[in-house]
Amino acid sequence: MEVLVTAAVTAVLLALTVPMLKSGRDSGRAVVCISNLKQISLITELYAQDHGSFPQGFCCLTPCSLSAPTGGFAGNQLYDLPGWWWFDFLGIEDRSSGGVLWCPSRRPMNSPLGEDILWCNYGINYSIAKWASDAEDGEFLGRPLSKGQIRRPSEMLVYSDSGYGLISWKAAAGMEHPFDNNPMRDDSFYLPGLTVNHARPIHPQQQADALAGRHRGGTVSVAYADGQVASRKAERFWVRADEKGVLFPLYFWTAGR
Repeated sequence: MEVLVTAAVTAVLLALTVPMLKSGRDSGRAVVCISNLKQISLITELYAQDHGSFPQGFCCLTPCSLSAPTGGFAGNQLYDLPGWWWFDFLGIEDRSSGGVLWCPSRRPMNSPLGEDILWCNYGINYSIAKWASDAEDGEFLGRPLSKGQIRRPSEMLVYSDSGYGLISWKAAAGMEHPFDNNPMRDDSFYLPGLTVNHARPIHPQQQADALAGRHRGGTVSVAYADGQVASRKAERFWVRADEKGVLFPLYFWTAGR
């Protein structure tokens, strides 16, 4: 009888303790995630002061006339274009697990792509940090914006938890957006935890990250153009159409809106 009572008490204690331990672990990871984005945001601020603009989100070698970055080309050679990414322009070379570019709350992926720094970590808003192009200029192509071109810096996202290294309002609207004519990039283009992700194709290795989200309470870690870093509900950034078909709230994603 004493053994049974002891076993029962132990089971109850475990049932109470394990969720608390998991909650504490998740909270710790969320704090590290915010710290990572704060460091990245500070480096970005220094870059913007020195160069007069945010970094390019991505640049293929030809338009930028660049050699390989010091740390080599980021990504997986089978799926990612060779070139410079925003963290290369910022001079962040450490891509190892546990570095500032690595989200500690990312969902593990059982494939070689799980070690790809471009997947399931942080994305830069490439309405700001555009894809470099010498042929045209537009919402996502051309020269990156300067801080002076952002009308509401305290509300506009520069970085967030992301399925891929680039993100924009189209991801928050649940829309696909081709990067390099590779359909796998469309499947990775999402803001983690958004309900709208359930209605669109998601890469099989990223379903848990996209649908369940990374942080407790359906939150994402974000960094704004004024340097502020915070944890916010993912649904706060969901882009949808009102009764007149006008998209909102684009002011989180697009300068001057």
